[in-house]
Amino acid sequence: MGDWQRMRQLLYNALARWTELMARRAWWVVILATLLAAGSLYYAIDTLKMNSDTAGLVADDEPFRIYVTEFEKVFPEFVDTVLVAVDAPTAYEAETTALRFAETLRQEPALFKDIYVPGTGLFYEKNGLLYLDEEDIADAVDRLAEAQPGLAKMSADPSLRGLFAMVALGIDTLADGSELPLSFSRLASRIAEDTETVLRDEPAESIVFPRMIGAGDGNRTRILIIQPAVDFGDALSGRRAVERLHEIEAEMRSQGAIPGNVTVRFTGDVVLSYDELTSVRDGVQLAGMISLILLLVILGFGLRSGRLIIASYGTLFIGFAWTAAYAAAVVGQLNMLSAACAILFIGLGIDHAIHYCLRYRELTSHGADNLEALKGVSRSIGGAIALCALSSAIGFLSFIPTDYQGFAELGIIAGGGMIMALVATMTVLPALLTVLKAAKTRPHLSLGGLMPVNFMAKHGGKLAGIVLALSAGAVIIAQDAEFDTSTLALKNPLSESVVTLRDLSDADIVTDYTAMIMADDMDHARALATQLEALDEVDHVVTPESYVPDNQFAKLELIEEAADFMWPALNPGVMASPPTDESRQAAVNDLLANIAELPADVLAREDSVKQLQSALKRLINSADSSAALVRLEQRLTGDIQEQLARLGRALSAEEVTFEDLPSSLLKRDIAATGQVRLSVMPSKNIHKFRELREFVNAVTKVVPSATGRPVIEVGVGRVVVESFWLAASIAVLLITLLLYAVLRSFSDVLLVLIPLGLAFSLSIATTVLMDMPFNFANVIVLPLLLGFGIDSGIHLVHRRHLEHSVSEMMHSSTPRAVTLSALTTVASFGSLSLSAHWGTASLGILLSLSMAYIVVCTIVVLPALMSWRDQWNRRNGVPIENATQPSTQQESL
Repeated sequence: MGDWQRMRQLLYNALARWTELMARRAWWVVILATLLAAGSLYYAIDTLKMNSDTAGLVADDEPFRIYVTEFEKVFPEFVDTVLVAVDAPTAYEAETTALRFAETLRQEPALFKDIYVPGTGLFYEKNGLLYLDEEDIADAVDRLAEAQPGLAKMSADPSLRGLFAMVALGIDTLADGSELPLSFSRLASRIAEDTETVLRDEPAESIVFPRMIGAGDGNRTRILIIQPAVDFGDALSGRRAVERLHEIEAEMRSQGAIPGNVTVRFTGDVVLSYDELTSVRDGVQLAGMISLILLLVILGFGLRSGRLIIASYGTLFIGFAWTAAYAAAVVGQLNMLSAACAILFIGLGIDHAIHYCLRYRELTSHGADNLEALKGVSRSIGGAIALCALSSAIGFLSFIPTDYQGFAELGIIAGGGMIMALVATMTVLPALLTVLKAAKTRPHLSLGGLMPVNFMAKHGGKLAGIVLALSAGAVIIAQDAEFDTSTLALKNPLSESVVTLRDLSDADIVTDYTAMIMADDMDHARALATQLEALDEVDHVVTPESYVPDNQFAKLELIEEAADFMWPALNPGVMASPPTDESRQAAVNDLLANIAELPADVLAREDSVKQLQSALKRLINSADSSAALVRLEQRLTGDIQEQLARLGRALSAEEVTFEDLPSSLLKRDIAATGQVRLSVMPSKNIHKFRELREFVNAVTKVVPSATGRPVIEVGVGRVVVESFWLAASIAVLLITLLLYAVLRSFSDVLLVLIPLGLAFSLSIATTVLMDMPFNFANVIVLPLLLGFGIDSGIHLVHRRHLEHSVSEMMHSSTPRAVTLSALTTVASFGSLSLSAHWGTASLGILLSLSMAYIVVCTIVVLPALMSWRDQWNRRNGVPIENATQPSTQQESL
């Protein structure tokens, strides 16, 4: 016996003696381990914090992180914002509701630090028309010309009497055989609708003036930009702000401050992050319940013993509690990636217990009592379990030197967790099996009868060739694998925040996917804008000078024309006497009489007029028609004079220069230091990650210090990919050295690594064939695949040396344990595919497929390779190391 074999035998004996000690002190071990687990869990809950700041997952010294930090210091108002989109039938309704909402938010300055409503204020009331296209201004002028006679009447008599006199003009037009303008039809319909709300005593918004001039055809969406206080220590960052926003909306609706025909939606960084964390949490909770049921079913089918299942779960829980305390002590916080350690621990931690329990059952089925079986497990597979834990730990710890802090913290916690799982398996599990008196004599179940073992033994060489060919094909396809850096693509596409952001982007109102650049001054900004706008990937660049309206001379001519013919309406001479109950009743009766005189065929085709006639008849015949008419008048004409005053200011527009721009606008683009913000708009839809990468590469080539969401996403994606390849290289090197040091056979090392490499290649190739690129969520499949694949290979290679042939190995408990472990991992992660969060769902889908590859490669490919090696060894007279330990017979103790 060589020195290494002697050392290995000493290790096996030491493990057996340790197991015997745990079994003889079983109750003490269980009690102490449980108390320690309870204390660990308490410490972890009290100490371990959740850091939901995704920006903190990348090292601060990364160039793009440095640039974004510098930008945020100069322009802090763009950090952690909420966008509120107010959609209404008319631009006026949208603006008034947005301003009302903003005013309510300003009552809570501690929570909502900064509130900005673009395009509002006296400057825009006067000069707003200049920001429309020339064609849009011409259309507005035409609508004003159509409405001028009616507006003149209403300006002199702002009551139902004046309003219905104006409507009567439209009825007379119908009677003459002319077509009504669309704006009149909308106006008649809305008066009818408001009349119905009066009859139902419901709140309504006064919108007659915008309807009169067809203002509903303009911009019907107003946005608010809010900067709330965000607590990244909360597992759901932004929770307070988002929940309060929804509460305020509900309160304002109940008070009638937000009309029923106005919608208020929320998006922006804070809401997108909150919705994502919520959907991930809900998906994980659903997956947790499903996986718990599936895990019990799988373990019940695989272990066929309630006591073995209880022992496995107990060991898993205790190891998990120890790992949580370790994470709290060493790292102190969980990030978006390291939070997955819980599922990682379940997937890999239960693996040790399954192998231990199935081997234990195999030995007891051959007559060994509890103590003999426990010592036999330690002698036969204790070393393999330890090697698996060490190799998995190395794989995870290899992420520590990477620049991606999220991976590094995941590696620290998961690596330590593998050691905790090993300690729990070798300490707590034998004690629990003893306490539960789990020893049985029922025959163990194997996969040998289900596998074509003889075929694999006979055709091992051919199968090896097929494996090599399959590997080559998978590697070729895998070279086209890509990493989708878009965080928006991960989120629930049906969530309000994502739908709203896409709607705003499609309408060219706002987009979150613009590159931000800081120029030293305005001259520098102009030069950069010229360079950037020459790029094919750039549509245009917004600078502070972009806010000066273009084509002002032509636009002002149109506005002056409107001001001239609107003069009588804006400057009424003699005002009508105040309305009375009698005058209101007479106005309604006169209008109804005008409608009644219309030819039947004309009235039949004018639905809006018929609707108005019906509503007014019901109102005039109501129990208290006088009071109802007062309420209707207030709703329809209450703010007509204010609206005419706003129209007058809009028609008094003058040429706007850069110096005329309001400070509230310029301060968001020109810092106190004189630095200027530029927004670079992409020419393509960069929600697709390939176009996103092209846009970022083009912009940063001109301005390396560019920042913004696109640059950050591409930068983080690059760091993730580089970190993975660095960690993978370190892990493969160290694990290979460890395997060779322990197995002392280069061919054994290859037997462990080849199935893993094949499964890796197949998994990556699958992402290409399914057009399901890696993303920030499913990339975690790769380290998990590395850990599980290494473990499976080690167990089978180790077990092969305990048996006389591959056939005997396949009839042992090990292949069944490998398959059962894979199924439990799929149960832990596969149910995530039901999540509404696409990132989480893609993780579940990809992991399920990867585990299938691991099982096939380990249970089919690896035995075939072993058979081929045995044949080659026999042909070349190379001795085969077999049955170094008794296996299916009772262990010699």
